[in-house]
Amino acid sequence: MNNIYIARNGTYPESAIEEVSRDDLSVKFCNMGGGFVKSLTLEDFDTIFTPHKDNEPDYKEIRAGIDGSEGELGYKAYTRGYLWNGWTTPCFEYDQVVEVIKDGALLAYDKETDTFTDTFDNEMDEDPETYIGFDILINDKPVHVYAIGSGSWCWYVINKV
Repeated sequence: MNNIYIARNGTYPESAIEEVSRDDLSVKFCNMGGGFVKSLTLEDFDTIFTPHKDNEPDYKEIRAGIDGSEGELGYKAYTRGYLWNGWTTPCFEYDQVVEVIKDGALLAYDKETDTFTDTFDNEMDEDPETYIGFDILINDKPVHVYAIGSGSWCWYVINKV
């Protein structure tokens, strides 16, 4: 079952929601990427939303900022528009990751494995996050990127390029 829906008068991914559960009377849902769970009657839900097609959206260039940094211009990044707890999920080319490091991110690069590792000394004894490089298509050309903090850091869109 496809559990992603779009508001009938909206666009993807801005008005996308995820179905959480459904019974004979109602549907529970939240914004795509997480958030407060809401509920509507089946009739109201079907009037407002339509199922989203399963195809992935294209990557788009943005400027991404990280929450808690003041006055920054952000970093050139790419996103499909997906959200994690309301925050954007960007990926960055190598040179932009270097800029993120210069601005204070504690990351180490392993050229042999093409991986950035978060070197922040956490007090929870959790395994460090790793970000392996991968290729995306921008205007039908491959671009090599790293999803630094995507799905764990509080990134936001400064503007769409």
